[in-house]
Amino acid sequence: MAVAQGKSAGLVFNTYAELLAYIAVPANAEKFRLGDQFLIKATDVPDYWWDNTVTTAQTDSAGNVISGKNTSGKVIGALVELEARKIDLSKYDVNDAALFNNMSDQYNSSRTYDVGDICIYNNNLYKCITAVKAAETFNASKWNKTSLAALHAEQEKKISENNQPPTYTEASSLSALTSGEKLSVAFGKIAKAVSTLISHISTKATSSVLGHVKLSDSTSSTSAASTGVAATPKAVKAAYDLANSHTKKLGTTDISSIGDGTVTGAIAVNKEAIEEVNQSLTNLNDSKKTYLRLVLPNLAADAKTVCDYINKNYLLGQLSPAYTVEFDIIAAKVDWFSGTLSTDSTALVAGRTVWGIVQQRSISADNSTVYKYFAAGEGGAGSVSPFKSYDQGYAQGVTDADNRANANSTNYKTGYNNGYNAGKSDGALTGVSGCCIAGWRSIDAYSNNQWVSGWTGVNPNYFTVNGYGIVPKRNFTATVYWQGYNKRDIDFYSNGVMGHRDNGTSMNGVKMNFYAGTQCGFKTNDSGGGSLGAGFIVLN
Repeated sequence: MAVAQGKSAGLVFNTYAELLAYIAVPANAEKFRLGDQFLIKATDVPDYWWDNTVTTAQTDSAGNVISGKNTSGKVIGALVELEARKIDLSKYDVNDAALFNNMSDQYNSSRTYDVGDICIYNNNLYKCITAVKAAETFNASKWNKTSLAALHAEQEKKISENNQPPTYTEASSLSALTSGEKLSVAFGKIAKAVSTLISHISTKATSSVLGHVKLSDSTSSTSAASTGVAATPKAVKAAYDLANSHTKKLGTTDISSIGDGTVTGAIAVNKEAIEEVNQSLTNLNDSKKTYLRLVLPNLAADAKTVCDYINKNYLLGQLSPAYTVEFDIIAAKVDWFSGTLSTDSTALVAGRTVWGIVQQRSISADNSTVYKYFAAGEGGAGSVSPFKSYDQGYAQGVTDADNRANANSTNYKTGYNNGYNAGKSDGALTGVSGCCIAGWRSIDAYSNNQWVSGWTGVNPNYFTVNGYGIVPKRNFTATVYWQGYNKRDIDFYSNGVMGHRDNGTSMNGVKMNFYAGTQCGFKTNDSGGGSLGAGFIVLN
């Protein structure tokens, strides 16, 4: 029998349920031999062996089927609880766990194996000693024959060795753990880290030493740096609020970005601008009207910026409350602005409006632009619009008239253009009696009875030009003048019929009728060489 011959196989399962599912497959059950062992990783259930002398169905105390059948449905064996000491696999290290995780039923020639993997080959248990990096048939030189007893002995030895008291020396400095290093070295590093942490916990932070601090909400503490006490955000804010409440504010403008953020710093940075300000205020109209004359080199040189500055600083009462301000201002040392702005309220309210006129000058009043200013709503960002000049207004009026729609055309301008083009196409604008409507000149040599090219200056309202000559677009009467050079016979054809033969002499003109769509032009009447001639057509 297999047990006696030492040929029993061993299989490892994670759970008892996994084992039951495996033996329920006939193809698996037919492989089992008497004495084959089934090891389960779970520690709360026993291991089992296979009894192939059982021929009737068997169940456990919970009613689970523990017998197996062949592919014909016949019972061929059953599980029997193994009466042996249960090994607690959870004690094993990573290599021990890998031992069982990598154990397989039979050697598989289509997969790879790592050193330490376990397999079954020819009913014998083998342990890999040389990695199988590429799929291959079983190579005995890469495997050591072993047994479950030998594997158990190896694991028991490792457990015993790992449970020995470690011996180590504390490291001289903090350093990270390295995989694969000796336990004595690793424990030395850990010891150094633990002793450093213990020392740090009891160390108070000072101005020169890193350590622990104690937080405090107090705003009256006199603790020094050596005491390791730090203020909380709450304490900092309370101190800030207390200091701020004792500080006299000047206006609401943020000067934190000017100079060093202090009043003294802002004055120092803007000393030149302050010295250049020449302001004269005369209160009129029961303190409701103010006149300003300012030089503001840091203000942008445009009308809107000037108006917004007066609105914010005077009409809203930031510097001196006023309902109407007349001003002369030089902005950015470039442009001169003058004008008047008024408001119906110096308070920042939703219904507040500001209006007025500002004139931007460069050299004289004649070379200037006048703007209207309007701001509406609470605060109100102003809008500046230039008044149009006479030429601008006239040009706009012409454009508006041209683009105004009427019943007879898309607009006056389009209607006019349509009428003009229609008259032009009728010839009314181009067909004036006595005007030349086509010219001809040729210096090339031609054989007998050939159409002659050379047409130029052809009026497109009367003719189109093709490869033979010209074709009338309409019916009309005209006089043709031409002359042949070197006694060449040149004939002119009108309506497809020869009109006159030249015989090389000048002519005073031949009046001819032209009909739309007929071929016209000059033809040769001899085979001589040399230049041909010139001519033109005049509308009657």
